Order: sequence, then structure tokens, then C-alpha cells
Amino acid sequence: DSLILGAPLWNPQGDKLAYLSASKKSPTNAEGMPTTGELRIFDFTEKRLISATEQSYIRNFSWSANGKKVFYSAGVNVADLNSFNLDSLTLTKITSPSEIPRSEENPQPKMLGNRDGILFEASNESGKKIIWMDLENRSEKILVDSAGWNSLK
Repeated sequence: DSLILGAPLWNPQGDKLAYLSASKKSPTNAEGMPTTGELRIFDFTEKRLISATEQSYIRNFSWSANGKKVFYSAGVNVADLNSFNLDSLTLTKITSPSEIPRSEENPQPKMLGNRDGILFEASNESGKKIIWMDLENRSEKILVDSAGWNSLK
């Protein structure tokens, strides 16, 4: 009784496939389609299915550049950025609470200079920002601010 949400994504090495699996109990949109799911990874080398999350309400996900982690945005009310580590099969919260609640969407691994990080969109009641987070020290750099975003409306 589960559905696959969106397109599955291959890891950079091409031996693992990640996808979101939704049950009929998942929250739905106006068309009756689930809006969130749970992260599943099929390892073709070991021929096994890894259930990475349960009740995480994942919206978006992407592989790390080295294929050892999957970054995802999840949460019931406010989305957070998290990661699933394939080496240890553990979950880690990437972003810390913000003074202003924000929804963090579309995590994408991205190098900035020689630093490994995640590029993501963060929105709150005052607008949207495009942020790059350094994965080594968890510092955030705002690349596009809400004033620039809102001026396009």
C-alpha cells in the first residue's frame, strides 16, 4: 500500500537508488496525492532495501557529492534540513533552530570555492532566501535575500 513520490535519484556512483515512499495515511494535496514521504534507498550491490526514515514527512532530498549521505528537508510544520549517513545508517539534523521559524527546501550539495556544502531555499513570513551552508563548520551564507526575491513579484 505504498506509492513512490517524484523521481528516484541515483547516487553519484550509480549503485544505489533513493526515493520517497508514501502510504495512504500520508498528508495529501488538493488532488489527493501525498505531499510527503519516507526515505528509502535500494542498494544494488548488496541487493537490499534500506528504510532510512519513519514518520519524518520528507518533502525533498538529494545525494551528497560523494554518495555517502542523503540530505533531505522534513518536518510537519516547519521543514528542517537533515542527513542520512549510509556508512553508519544514522540520521543527523543539519540546520539549527532559527530565531524566526523557517521552512528549508530543496537541499542540493554544492561546492563553494573549495568548501563542501549544501545550497537550499529558506522561507518565512518575510520572504525567501537562498543560503549556502558550509558542512564543516555549519556556517550559513545568504546568497540571495528576500528583498531581491520579493522585488520579482
